[in-house]
Amino acid sequence: MIRDGAPPNVVALAQSADGVLWIGTQSGLYRFDGVRFEEFEPPAGQSLSSPFITALLAVPDGSMWIGYVRSGASIIGADSLVKFGQNEGLPAGSITAFARDSGGAIWAATTTGLARFDGTRWRTLGAESGYPGGMTTDLLVDRRGTLWAATSAGVFVLPSGAQRFVWWAPSLDVTPAVAERRARRPTAPSGRFAGCRSHAPLRLDRASCRARAPTARSSAALALVIDRMRPPGCCCRTLSCAFRLAVNPLVVRAHRACAMSARSRPQRA
Repeated sequence: MIRDGAPPNVVALAQSADGVLWIGTQSGLYRFDGVRFEEFEPPAGQSLSSPFITALLAVPDGSMWIGYVRSGASIIGADSLVKFGQNEGLPAGSITAFARDSGGAIWAATTTGLARFDGTRWRTLGAESGYPGGMTTDLLVDRRGTLWAATSAGVFVLPSGAQRFVWWAPSLDVTPAVAERRARRPTAPSGRFAGCRSHAPLRLDRASCRARAPTARSSAALALVIDRMRPPGCCCRTLSCAFRLAVNPLVVRAHRACAMSARSRPQRA
């Protein structure tokens, strides 16, 4: 059911530098400017690789990365749409997440592995980089520039400037059937958390996780999250606003209006 022009079956969200909210769904890509929803129209003569959008990432230059179910990835520029697939080095499977690290490099997690974009091609990470490969469900870059990756073999981290991943925490779920499915990211106290289907979110700190070794019975950690402080004057936490879009798209309007109101308020001297 489409309500006030809002698309159903929302899978991914991203806000571009101009403030527009991009919405990836199972049936297409949409934009919300704070007033109305509209379906994205690719440049003339081009098309999205698939209507089923699984991941979005906005980058500072205004471009938008798009991930698909079993159809690779694309990047949308001002007047261009460039597609990437296995021929360009992406691992097979569906895109589950994107991340931009502190150096500006783009990373893509897929249902079969992890890859880094060098500006022209993708390079798949493997054992030579300390990465286990396989199902990678989520990516996150923290304030220190560390890249976190949730995999079917556990949670792995790549500190800023490092060349090899380091195992950080075991997998948290007890069932392995996670391919093609994204977990809803939980709202949690500040820190790094991993979410899964059969456990509450767990904090990934040195005391609770680093000392635990992976086990053969472990399965996949599904999602990683860092709680953000609420914007000045905003009535709700930023992450919570994004979560509720899938249930009630009108929340986005309220959040955007709240943020705009906060920006328009006079600043104290």
